Amino acid sequence: TAVAVGRRGLDDVAGAPHTGFPVVDAAGELLGVVTRAELLEPSAEGASTVRDLVRRPPIAVFEDSSLREAADRMVLEGVGRVVVVERAHPSRLRGILTRSDVSARTLGALIALFERAVGLYASLVNINAYHQPASKREEGAADVLSLQAKVVAFARAHAGPHTASAIATG
Repeated sequence: TAVAVGRRGLDDVAGAPHTGFPVVDAAGELLGVVTRAELLEPSAEGASTVRDLVRRPPIAVFEDSSLREAADRMVLEGVGRVVVVERAHPSRLRGILTRSDVSARTLGALIALFERAVGLYASLVNINAYHQPASKREEGAADVLSLQAKVVAFARAHAGPHTASAIATG
């Protein structure tokens, strides 16, 4: 059975740094995600279990999905978190990934790792992987970040899923 909603539990949630909590049944099967706001709503007082507060299926990505795919899913669905599930068993929770997990710092670390891999590969095949001037790379990065900001602004202003064409012309 799902965990019972108790006053102490709600008080603990109110002070928690997290804003979303995965809900699983007794067998460990994922039921959904409940947000702190949903737990603290007056209507939650009448719920006998957390399961009663689950309003929709969870927004999920597979554990082998890329961070880019997870970030895109969050933007398209208008949520701040996705649950991570096993591809072979989509109701088996592996974790939760939040918008702050896919932060600029995390993205920077991934880019740095990628650049190291490119540099290593280039040295192995004896080529110069960075033959363009640094200013050109920086301009390209600025363009990508500007485009990313526009896409995120569009997604925040227009609820629901959209095609790439709609986002590009939006």
